[in-house]
Amino acid sequence: MPVVPKIKGGISNVQKEKEEKYKKSNFHLTISTNKKYEKDDPHLEDDMKYFDQIISDILNHIDGYVKLPENTVWDDTTIKDVDVDYVVEVGSQKNGKRLHCHILFRFLHRTKIQLDYDKIKKRICDALQINNVYMYNRLVRPTEGQNIMAYLSKYRND
Repeated sequence: MPVVPKIKGGISNVQKEKEEKYKKSNFHLTISTNKKYEKDDPHLEDDMKYFDQIISDILNHIDGYVKLPENTVWDDTTIKDVDVDYVVEVGSQKNGKRLHCHILFRFLHRTKIQLDYDKIKKRICDALQINNVYMYNRLVRPTEGQNIMAYLSKYRND
């Protein structure tokens, strides 16, 4: 007589919950004050320092400047990590130098995230006592992020 295998198995009566994986999102945000500076402007250095303080304050409290879905809280289960690099600089354009910054955000998250542009604009405009700032944001791939990091590192005084 052949050996009869012992079979253990069947249909599970419990549905397994699949653990949601973390997603990586990289954003490159450019913010320009649109303020032109002439060569050797005596206020430029102080204005750059103040703009840097404002940007640094926003970035140190980034949880207040990111929109999350309704009933979602910012914690270790929704946002695992945020890595931010930035530089404040004055561009060299034919029609005047403009004070601006570049920010690279790298989020590791499990929920939909969106920068709160209106809140960021309001904070900067109120602090600088100006009417508007130009903002341009784009989603970047990890390989592009390295190029942006190289640019930021080149002009940053760490």
